[in-house]
Amino acid sequence: AATARPVLLRQAGLQMLEDAVRRFGAAEDPDCEGYALLDQSEAQITSVLRTALRHEEHPSLTVAACGVCWELLTAKRPEGQDAGERGEAESRFVGLLLGKVEEGRQHRRGYYGDLAYASVQLTTLKTLARLLASGGESVRQAMKPKLPMLCRLWVAGLKERLRGAIGMGPYSVALTDEEATISAGVYS
Repeated sequence: AATARPVLLRQAGLQMLEDAVRRFGAAEDPDCEGYALLDQSEAQITSVLRTALRHEEHPSLTVAACGVCWELLTAKRPEGQDAGERGEAESRFVGLLLGKVEEGRQHRRGYYGDLAYASVQLTTLKTLARLLASGGESVRQAMKPKLPMLCRLWVAGLKERLRGAIGMGPYSVALTDEEATISAGVYS
């Protein structure tokens, strides 16, 4: 269902996947001690997420994919699982989210509208911020090269949120490209 054509069916598939990860993310594989049950499905999950995070996809799929990534990266893991393997998987999922931010900055006009674009970027940035705050060392290392860009985008998102909260209009000062990436979605 997560790779079907109709958007609502795909969105439901991603929500089911998120629920499955939430319920079984900490479950140990009964056939292979020290491994998570979901490790067997990692390639399929990665494929579903990569598809949902493409810039051509409906914004609701990106939002749902961010939820799946959050659950995958914050799930408790079985005792004794190889930290290196876990780190590789975490880096791969963080890389998908970082790629979405980069792709969004390059393909802004491919979205359904400016508001949808801003919503997708803010959801992805929020997920990355939450992961940075609560993730392990491999998550931090995966984000480290992109932290300067992410920090600028997070600040731009906060400014945007504050402007909306206090009823201010568009900025009257020059914006950096990163700040324009966020604020253009709401005020263009």
